[in-house]
Amino acid sequence: MKYAFAKRVRHLQSSAVRDILKIVNQGNVISFAGGLPDDDLFPVAAIEDAFSRALSKGKKAMQYGETEGYFPLREVIIERMKNKGIQGFTPEHVLLTTGSQQAIDLFSRIMIGPGDVIFTEEPTYLAALQVFQSYEAKIVPIAAMRMVWT
Repeated sequence: MKYAFAKRVRHLQSSAVRDILKIVNQGNVISFAGGLPDDDLFPVAAIEDAFSRALSKGKKAMQYGETEGYFPLREVIIERMKNKGIQGFTPEHVLLTTGSQQAIDLFSRIMIGPGDVIFTEEPTYLAALQVFQSYEAKIVPIAAMRMVWT
């Protein structure tokens, strides 16, 4: 069966991040390439406590919410911004994402067109490069500045 995929996916290749994870998940490798923190650094007790408190308020915590994210959290973010002297914004100006990858993809989806030039530091976040490539951007790496301490 022939599928009618979008033209932009014709040049996509295997995900380098997926390949890195296959190796890392064997358990005998520590990779600094895939953005993987040490499992021991996860605040498991705090996450368990947060889940317990959320679920104790009823089944609504399991339901889908607004696309922009949980409104009370967006309100808290605006208050913190105000406390830091950042004024003129409301919760409607805040969009919560599930991580940097989602934010990079959303930004790229609305801002990058085929052939647009993206300057990146070299080295840079591998998964961001994959997103930029998927939107057919021309990626131009710029050598990272090296700080020399005397």
